[in-house]
Amino acid sequence: MSGGSLMENIRITDMHAPVQTEAMKRILADLEGVEISLEKQVVLDLAEQQLDVEIDIDDGLLDRFAAVFGEAVASAPMHQLGRLMLQQLVVGGIVQNSRMNAIRRQHPEIAQTPIKAPLVVAGMPRSGTTYLLQLLASEQDFTALTQWESTTPFPSQKMLRGEEEDTRIALGQAALDLLSDISPYHDLLYDVGVEEHTEEIGLMVLSCYMVGMSFFGDLPKYDKALYGGDQRPAYEHMRDTLQTLSWLKKAKPTDRWLLKSPQHMGGLPALDAVFPDAKLVFTHRDPASVFTSLLTLTGYSVRRFFSGMSKQQLVDRAKRMQHGFLRGIIAHADRFEGRAEHIYFSQFMNDYHESVERVFALIDKPYDDARRAAVQRQAEAHQRGRKGARVVYDLEADFGITRDEIRQEFAYYIDKYDVEIEETQK
Repeated sequence: MSGGSLMENIRITDMHAPVQTEAMKRILADLEGVEISLEKQVVLDLAEQQLDVEIDIDDGLLDRFAAVFGEAVASAPMHQLGRLMLQQLVVGGIVQNSRMNAIRRQHPEIAQTPIKAPLVVAGMPRSGTTYLLQLLASEQDFTALTQWESTTPFPSQKMLRGEEEDTRIALGQAALDLLSDISPYHDLLYDVGVEEHTEEIGLMVLSCYMVGMSFFGDLPKYDKALYGGDQRPAYEHMRDTLQTLSWLKKAKPTDRWLLKSPQHMGGLPALDAVFPDAKLVFTHRDPASVFTSLLTLTGYSVRRFFSGMSKQQLVDRAKRMQHGFLRGIIAHADRFEGRAEHIYFSQFMNDYHESVERVFALIDKPYDDARRAAVQRQAEAHQRGRKGARVVYDLEADFGITRDEIRQEFAYYIDKYDVEIEETQK
């Protein structure tokens, strides 16, 4: 770690062999010898203990989780907290899907709720998508997910009836606090508070769909099936989820959802089939800068589940993810011609108002004084480096790869989109 007069620069060099925090060491000591089962009946029993409705999940949910977890556990030495987090993930998926299906049974009109012309931000991680989402969501033009909703979107029946306290925000904050204890630099890589707006990747994870699963291990079989398969069931499930959330939020039929995730780049045909009137915003950045940062983001997440993972595995999984996204946009972005906007990172960072104005023009909204002021307030509250520290990168020193080698790997993307080549990671 090195410090400057104004900004502390942090380099993370232990991704392949994590040095655990004292809090993490205490957690692992407490879990030593505890049996943590991922067996089907065990997770069903645990979920049932949390439910005040019957278990109601699609036939393939547990099989999808079992396939991912089997590959994950075999990919690297998983510690006890990793097993516990996977167990809690599948239990949470059972609980949330069962709660949603109960609400939909009680209110069949939800199935007729239109998800009208959602605005979807689809760009590589580290290309400005989160910042753009936050700016767009600052005005009341959109319905957007908060961080806590992305992990616990649906209340119990007792919560709905006001018979018990709704603890979902508190649970979301506790999860973020745990993440900070075991991964203290996480919020420098992804700085979103519990009540701030975020992407819907967490919703997909709850049903074991899409790229969020790729964070849980080195999963070449899963990744191959994901990017080469039919993703329509994942988007149909997301549509059902958004319909139910719209009902809970008492959204008007004219309200427009604001969605955002890099995973959409790899699922454009399915997204188009399920949301045929969607408007898309594609963000672009030098693939070497994206990869360098993506490798750190995905590599740093390893310590939550594993004692370590080889450097080659870390590189390979980041490359699979980036190829899955970029090949998707190369193959399918043109189908959205006339209902898409392309925003380049350098231009966005130079003048975010100009970029946001183009997005509002895409959805036929004026970028008036009120919207401009709201965006300005959001930008001032979320300035880069506001925490007084930033993660810096050295791809060659840490992984023996040069930025030019990465650009050669993703040359097909550079040939298609005229991204500005960055010599350093900012």
